[in-house]
Amino acid sequence: MSFREKSAWICLLTTLVVFIPYFSTVFGLVEGGGLTVGALVTAFAGATVFLIVLNVVAHIAAAALGRPEAADERDIAIGFTAFRNAYFTIGSSVFLVMLAAMVLDASSRSEPFVWAIASQLLLLCFVLAEVAKYLTQVICYRGGA
Repeated sequence: MSFREKSAWICLLTTLVVFIPYFSTVFGLVEGGGLTVGALVTAFAGATVFLIVLNVVAHIAAAALGRPEAADERDIAIGFTAFRNAYFTIGSSVFLVMLAAMVLDASSRSEPFVWAIASQLLLLCFVLAEVAKYLTQVICYRGGA
Protein backbone atom coordinates (compact mmCIF):
# COMPACT_ATOMS: atom_id res chain seq x y z
CA MET A 1 0.00 0.00 0.00
CA SER A 2 1.45 3.35 -1.03
CA PHE A 3 1.79 6.28 1.36
CA ARG A 4 -0.87 8.23 -0.56
CA GLU A 5 -3.34 5.37 -0.14
CA LYS A 6 -2.51 5.16 3.56
CA SER A 7 -3.02 8.91 3.81
CA ALA A 8 -6.43 8.67 2.11
CA TRP A 9 -7.48 5.91 4.54
CA ILE A 10 -6.23 7.94 7.51
CA CYS A 11 -8.08 11.07 6.43
CA LEU A 12 -11.28 9.17 5.66
CA LEU A 13 -11.33 7.30 8.97
CA THR A 14 -10.35 10.26 11.15
CA THR A 15 -12.97 12.46 9.48
CA LEU A 16 -15.64 9.86 10.18
CA VAL A 17 -14.41 9.20 13.74
CA VAL A 18 -14.52 12.90 14.59
CA PHE A 19 -17.54 14.21 12.73
CA ILE A 20 -20.08 11.41 13.24
CA PRO A 21 -20.10 12.02 17.02
CA TYR A 22 -19.88 15.79 16.45
CA PHE A 23 -22.99 15.95 14.29
CA SER A 24 -24.80 13.47 16.54
CA THR A 25 -24.11 15.76 19.48
CA VAL A 26 -25.01 18.99 17.68
CA PHE A 27 -28.22 17.70 16.14
CA GLY A 28 -29.07 16.11 19.51
CA LEU A 29 -28.77 19.57 21.04
CA VAL A 30 -31.08 20.89 18.34
CA GLU A 31 -33.72 18.31 19.22
CA GLY A 32 -33.30 18.85 22.95
CA GLY A 33 -33.44 22.63 22.65
CA GLY A 34 -30.00 23.08 24.23
CA LEU A 35 -28.31 24.54 21.18
CA THR A 36 -26.34 27.68 21.98
CA VAL A 37 -23.57 29.54 20.23
CA GLY A 38 -21.22 28.64 23.08
CA ALA A 39 -22.04 24.95 22.73
CA LEU A 40 -21.45 25.11 18.97
CA VAL A 41 -18.13 26.91 19.29
CA THR A 42 -16.93 24.54 22.02
CA ALA A 43 -17.97 21.43 20.09
CA PHE A 44 -16.44 22.67 16.84
CA ALA A 45 -13.17 23.71 18.48
CA GLY A 46 -12.92 20.35 20.23
CA ALA A 47 -13.66 18.44 17.02
CA THR A 48 -11.12 20.48 15.07
CA VAL A 49 -8.34 19.95 17.61
CA PHE A 50 -9.16 16.25 17.89
CA LEU A 51 -9.13 15.85 14.09
CA ILE A 52 -5.77 17.60 13.80
CA VAL A 53 -4.19 15.51 16.56
CA LEU A 54 -5.52 12.25 15.12
CA ASN A 55 -4.32 13.11 11.61
CA VAL A 56 -0.86 14.18 12.77
CA VAL A 57 -0.30 11.09 14.91
CA ALA A 58 -1.61 8.72 12.24
CA HIS A 59 0.42 10.33 9.46
CA ILE A 60 3.58 10.21 11.57
CA ALA A 61 2.99 6.50 12.12
CA ALA A 62 2.31 5.95 8.41
CA ALA A 63 5.45 7.89 7.44
CA ALA A 64 7.51 5.82 9.85
CA LEU A 65 6.31 2.64 8.13
CA GLY A 66 6.88 3.87 4.58
CA ARG A 67 8.24 7.08 3.18
CA PRO A 68 6.14 9.27 0.87
CA GLU A 69 7.02 8.94 -2.79
CA ALA A 70 6.68 11.42 -5.63
CA ALA A 71 3.29 11.61 -7.32
CA ASP A 72 3.05 9.80 -10.63
CA GLU A 73 0.39 10.08 -13.36
CA ARG A 74 -1.88 7.63 -11.58
CA ASP A 75 -1.79 9.67 -8.35
CA ILE A 76 -2.55 12.85 -10.27
CA ALA A 77 -5.48 11.20 -12.10
CA ILE A 78 -6.87 9.86 -8.82
CA GLY A 79 -6.55 13.33 -7.28
CA PHE A 80 -8.47 14.92 -10.16
CA THR A 81 -11.22 12.31 -9.92
CA ALA A 82 -11.46 12.74 -6.15
CA PHE A 83 -11.70 16.53 -6.39
CA ARG A 84 -14.35 16.26 -9.13
CA ASN A 85 -16.48 14.01 -6.92
CA ALA A 86 -15.97 16.27 -3.90
CA TYR A 87 -16.95 19.34 -5.92
CA PHE A 88 -20.11 17.60 -7.16
CA THR A 89 -20.92 16.56 -3.59
CA ILE A 90 -20.51 20.03 -2.12
CA GLY A 91 -22.34 21.71 -4.96
CA SER A 92 -25.34 19.42 -4.80
CA SER A 93 -25.51 19.31 -0.98
CA VAL A 94 -25.29 23.11 -0.63
CA PHE A 95 -28.01 23.41 -3.25
CA LEU A 96 -30.19 21.02 -1.23
CA VAL A 97 -29.58 23.01 1.97
CA MET A 98 -30.55 26.24 0.19
CA LEU A 99 -33.63 24.56 -1.29
CA ALA A 100 -34.63 23.25 2.14
CA ALA A 101 -34.17 26.73 3.63
CA MET A 102 -36.51 28.19 1.02
CA VAL A 103 -39.11 25.45 1.34
CA LEU A 104 -39.19 25.00 5.10
CA ASP A 105 -40.98 27.53 7.23
CA ALA A 106 -38.59 28.61 9.95
CA SER A 107 -40.91 31.23 11.44
CA SER A 108 -41.57 29.15 14.56
CA ARG A 109 -37.91 29.43 15.64
CA SER A 110 -35.84 32.43 16.58
CA GLU A 111 -33.52 33.78 13.89
CA PRO A 112 -30.21 32.94 15.68
CA PHE A 113 -31.41 29.36 16.10
CA VAL A 114 -32.15 29.07 12.37
CA TRP A 115 -28.73 30.50 11.52
CA ALA A 116 -27.05 28.05 13.89
CA ILE A 117 -28.77 25.10 12.23
CA ALA A 118 -27.96 26.45 8.76
CA SER A 119 -24.30 26.82 9.70
CA GLN A 120 -24.16 23.21 10.86
CA LEU A 121 -25.88 21.97 7.73
CA LEU A 122 -23.36 23.84 5.58
CA LEU A 123 -20.52 22.41 7.67
CA LEU A 124 -22.04 18.99 7.05
CA CYS A 125 -21.87 19.74 3.31
CA PHE A 126 -18.14 20.41 3.58
CA VAL A 127 -17.57 17.24 5.62
CA LEU A 128 -19.55 15.18 3.09
CA ALA A 129 -17.39 16.61 0.30
CA GLU A 130 -14.22 15.64 2.17
CA VAL A 131 -15.57 12.14 2.78
CA ALA A 132 -16.44 11.85 -0.93
CA LYS A 133 -12.90 12.93 -1.87
CA TYR A 134 -11.16 10.49 0.47
CA LEU A 135 -13.56 7.66 -0.36
CA THR A 136 -12.94 8.20 -4.08
CA GLN A 137 -9.20 8.06 -3.47
CA VAL A 138 -9.47 4.85 -1.46
CA ILE A 139 -11.70 3.21 -4.08
CA CYS A 140 -9.40 4.26 -6.92
CA TYR A 141 -6.28 3.04 -5.16
CA ARG A 142 -7.92 -0.25 -4.16
CA GLY A 143 -9.49 -0.72 -7.59
CA GLY A 144 -6.27 -0.13 -9.44
CA ALA A 145 -7.51 2.95 -11.30
